[in-house]
Amino acid sequence: MNKKEYPLILSCLLFLFLFTTGIWLAGHRSLDNDEFFTAVSSIENPSFQQMLSGKISEGNNSPLFYVTQKTFWALIGYKIPKPWRSGQWLEDKSAEIFLRLVPIFCMSLMMTLVFYFFSRFYSILTGFYSLFLSLSSTMVWFYWTQGRPYALWMLLTTVQALIFLYLTLEKRISSKTWLGLITVNFLLSLTSLFGLIQIGVVSALLWLFVNRRWQDYIFLTVIPVVICIFYYIQVPKYNWWFSLSPEQLIRECFSRDRFYILILYFVFFMLFSLQKKTNAFRLFLDDRLLRGRLYFFMTVMMVVAACLVLWIFKAFEHRNPNHAGFPVSSRYFAYLTPIGIIASTFFSIELIRSFQHKRWMQAVIGLGIGYLVIQRFWKILPIIKGIYSF
Repeated sequence: MNKKEYPLILSCLLFLFLFTTGIWLAGHRSLDNDEFFTAVSSIENPSFQQMLSGKISEGNNSPLFYVTQKTFWALIGYKIPKPWRSGQWLEDKSAEIFLRLVPIFCMSLMMTLVFYFFSRFYSILTGFYSLFLSLSSTMVWFYWTQGRPYALWMLLTTVQALIFLYLTLEKRISSKTWLGLITVNFLLSLTSLFGLIQIGVVSALLWLFVNRRWQDYIFLTVIPVVICIFYYIQVPKYNWWFSLSPEQLIRECFSRDRFYILILYFVFFMLFSLQKKTNAFRLFLDDRLLRGRLYFFMTVMMVVAACLVLWIFKAFEHRNPNHAGFPVSSRYFAYLTPIGIIASTFFSIELIRSFQHKRWMQAVIGLGIGYLVIQRFWKILPIIKGIYSF
């Protein structure tokens, strides 16, 4: 068997395991009001035409998830149990699981794709490290088994981020890769209004550092952005208020340990730049550390964009003194979770490999990062127990 086939075979087995686990988890989670509202008001009642025209009564009216769910339900003959419609919350595990199959598929595939990428281009051990980071993420556990659009959004974000990372590492553009990025940008524009942020950030960095041919950005950027704007115009305008601080909302999606890994990379990047300018010390033997700079810029820009959105929300909060409407939720920034998983995996490995000539530095960095990620996993265990009844 070719060594390159191992990551693919392992990834297929991992997906089956994660998908099965997701179904098992769905059977240990009660249906919540948000899921029921989405199922009835946003999927079962509207027609396909209403969905595609943005006539969905949710804060995110981008239609891809709702159309996918409605199509899937039609294919399998699924209908919401009648007792639920009359307000009787009778337990119906099979109905709850079928309602959640699409998100379970999407989240399982998201974790598998990250595992495959790092197993294929780094090592199997790195792939399992990325899986550990995925399973240390609050948003993964919460939206893995919830019948709402966020697992699909996180999956598409993962594909976009991995394609971007691949483009920046390979330093060459194939028509196949570019077409893949165009496709995922279109799907993002049909999945979330905040997809506009992701499309804009990735396109800006590619324009600045990779490809200056403006014609290539008509389908990659302009049309997806127009789609996002169209659905934003149609979206219902609700009032909002803050039940958590902006920092807490960000950290639920991009945890503190991932910020520390990002900062650690930045510190060593600055040391590398200082070494290049002064040649005063020889901490680095090559420029391997530079491989991560574009993904670092992307990650920072995505976080800054989320902070800017929160600042805008906060600036207008005074217009809603009675707390009408809905609290601002961390799910609005769910895209930061897969970006953080990929960033933490990538920067951890790149930092360690940058010091192959200094084993003691590898040990120090490895122990420091290991402490951060293990501590994070330990902290998430009570959260998992709060979501699932087992």
